[in-house]
Amino acid sequence: AVGMNKTKMDLANMGSEATLRLLSPRDEISVIAIDSEPHIVVPMSKIEDNVGSFSKKILSIESTGGGIFTYTAIKAGVKEIQKSTSGTKHMILFADAADAEEAGDSVKVCQELFKSGVTVSVVALGQESDQDADFLKEVAKAGQGRIFFTEDAGSSGLFFLSGKMGLPRISRADMSAVCRRNAATMTSATK
Repeated sequence: AVGMNKTKMDLANMGSEATLRLLSPRDEISVIAIDSEPHIVVPMSKIEDNVGSFSKKILSIESTGGGIFTYTAIKAGVKEIQKSTSGTKHMILFADAADAEEAGDSVKVCQELFKSGVTVSVVALGQESDQDADFLKEVAKAGQGRIFFTEDAGSSGLFFLSGKMGLPRISRADMSAVCRRNAATMTSATK
């Protein structure tokens, strides 16, 4: 458990839900929960009038055991984000900084994603000193995104609002136009 009696899975759920609420009805989103295999919680779709139902699905994600397979998470995210018709695409990986197993070709895939126009950021649940923190930093760097470490359930959504996880390569002046045509795929690889 982390701060405020919340688990890392709760943090991932809260961060995913906060991201959903920042997007406009015209944006697309996909949310995938990962243990040893992907579970599509919200398939790639326009948000439209679905904020309430998507929010409920996201906040009800539970840990189902098994491993925390990062490469599996990224591959599942790739499949979902390829379904998007949006011009701007961003993948956010929520991962346990102390237990991000199965590195596989994660870094290589994130480099390829960036070359195809998809940025990848990481929300690392834990501390920079955790055993898998350096690997997660490499994933974010390869995807030309950002990384944010958190253990505080109370601020899990605040980093989105503060701009710390703002879409890379986009100025504030462009943000309102881009958000109208944005797609986000979020994968959670946590226990």
